[in-house]
Amino acid sequence: MSLLHWNYFLALEEELEKLSKYIEFTPDNFATYSIETAKILMAATQEVDVLIKMLCKKHNDKSAEEKAYNFFIKNTYPKLPTIDVKIPRYDISTQPFEKWNNNQTPIWWTANNKIKHQRNTKFHEATLKNTIDAMA
Repeated sequence: MSLLHWNYFLALEEELEKLSKYIEFTPDNFATYSIETAKILMAATQEVDVLIKMLCKKHNDKSAEEKAYNFFIKNTYPKLPTIDVKIPRYDISTQPFEKWNNNQTPIWWTANNKIKHQRNTKFHEATLKNTIDAMA
């Protein structure tokens, strides 16, 4: 079994840890954005997309975009939208997919798309909060 995805996550996690030396991971700073948060947010979101596509393929599901993933995940892995990810080091907890409970796109996923396609006007959405949620 390949550890490619796990190793990629660990590399992104290392980048997030480096970022914590410059931005304190606290709700007071959740709106902070930077080139580094944008890079990590975009890389993490793309990795989530790749992994969900792999899960879809494994279950012979042809979903290929976020709205379809929402229904696939809720039918196949119904607890995922309610999972609470804790980051004890910073006393942070988040539910990165909770919006799927209401058939909505996660805020961090939308932010990634806006940054990807409208970086000149939406760069401010590369927030620490969105970055943490994408990594979670």
